[in-house]
Amino acid sequence: MKIETNSTSLALENNVVIFILKPGQQYNLKGSSFYAEIGENFTWTCEIFIPPDQTLGVVTFYRNNSICATVGHINGMCLFENANPRYTSGCSSSLRYTLTIPAENMTEFEQGSVWRCEYFADDIFKSSDATLTIASM
Repeated sequence: MKIETNSTSLALENNVVIFILKPGQQYNLKGSSFYAEIGENFTWTCEIFIPPDQTLGVVTFYRNNSICATVGHINGMCLFENANPRYTSGCSSSLRYTLTIPAENMTEFEQGSVWRCEYFADDIFKSSDATLTIASM
């Protein structure tokens, strides 16, 4: 027996359930609210798993296909490099990372921007694209 969705496949072989992740869109990217508001902080949270044959929990956040930040939880420490000074990043846990657009940078410039997070070493493991929508625009 085999059950498939867009991102996963479950198979039953010899009474053992086998869970297979398909390439792309296994990570979860969520905004801090449904709509952003001008002049208010907005945070993206990326929930991940560490891919097979990898040992590091590290993701890269992208805005309109440009790198904004790389964040990781390594040896019990949250490490990050912000490629764009408009944003801040950090770790909520060893498998949950954040990128925040501070209130002073939440402007009309962000309307319609497309965001994703992906594993730093392999873009097969990533979130679906998420479009930032500002309320009242």
